[in-house]
Amino acid sequence: MRTSAVKVLSLLLQSHFAFARLTLRVPLFVVPFDASQQPSPVATTPVTPTVSSNTRDVVVTTAPDIPSTQQQSVQLWPSELGSQRTKSPGSALGGLASRFRLSAFEPSPAFAADLRKGEDAFTKNCVACHAGGGNVVARSKGLFKGDLEKNKMLNREKIYEITYYGKGVMPGYGRDCKPQRMCTYGEKLSDSQMESVVDYVLEKANNGW
Repeated sequence: MRTSAVKVLSLLLQSHFAFARLTLRVPLFVVPFDASQQPSPVATTPVTPTVSSNTRDVVVTTAPDIPSTQQQSVQLWPSELGSQRTKSPGSALGGLASRFRLSAFEPSPAFAADLRKGEDAFTKNCVACHAGGGNVVARSKGLFKGDLEKNKMLNREKIYEITYYGKGVMPGYGRDCKPQRMCTYGEKLSDSQMESVVDYVLEKANNGW
């Protein structure tokens, strides 16, 4: 009986040492750190103004750290951008801030004054045919937002162009309007007045007149 117990103990010890040797032979795997799998930092490209060759300039006002889904751009007339063309992007945005309170998207006093200027020019030159945003000649071509959208005119540049050069029976009011048969025989509008009229029309259209 004693001999059997010794054999059992011996077998247990042998099994223990065999397991220990097997454990020591198992290689230790270390997973290397792969930096390429980590999210890369977002590139921050400086915001720069782009100058249009047409009737207005477009300035991108979105900071680099704002998600692309929230990015917006704001259009300025060349006379509004002025000397900002040759300055730094920060200066261009500073000039824009004088026109809009960007944080609250509220019209600034300067823009309110521009609308009053546009209203004066509109009342003197346009209200006879476009009173209240209508059109006494062609009702479907009024200045309501729906009409402008339907006629693909809900755009500063297009409204400026038709106001400057005229179309159909509507005379043009630009100082360099041609041909003469399409232009008003009355007082022409300055570029600044034209821009103010366009801003006024769009503001009224967006507010339903």
